Amino acid sequence: MAAAPTLHQEIRIVNGFQVTSIPLSELDVWKKLESRRRLLSFDFEITARCNNNCRHCYINLPATEKNAINEELPLVKIQEIVDEAVSLGALWCLISGGEPLLRDDFPDIYQYMKKKGLLVSVFTNASLLTQDHIHLFKQYPPRDIEVTVYGVTKKNLRTGNPQIRIL
Repeated sequence: MAAAPTLHQEIRIVNGFQVTSIPLSELDVWKKLESRRRLLSFDFEITARCNNNCRHCYINLPATEKNAINEELPLVKIQEIVDEAVSLGALWCLISGGEPLLRDDFPDIYQYMKKKGLLVSVFTNASLLTQDHIHLFKQYPPRDIEVTVYGVTKKNLRTGNPQIRIL
């Protein structure tokens, strides 16, 4: 038996699933925001490098591109930006790139954001995902991980990762 709806709560069926929605104005976070303008979220492209070469992508310098590696923000600068975003009220960060898992310090970046209390999403092609990453995500669960898959053939996928198999 479903619980009775609360004030202004809408319950509807979408594709066979019960969906409950509450207007933003009824949420506690919205009430906090009414008092002053705040930064809610930010996207952080932590690298311009990628291990794939998707023709549609604008941020895909080669994974070993020395100039791109040298131009990446160091961990301490990323921590300063995260601290500032959190002080401005940020609740959520999307980590993307290029391919964020190319950075050797990705676990440090991710863990720092989580310890600051941020909800963290990760956009990745997942071809560089290791057991260490999986352990990190289990220990500090992300808000979500979005995996991009742009092809279903070896020619289209172009990963070089033997763990990704085309069935």
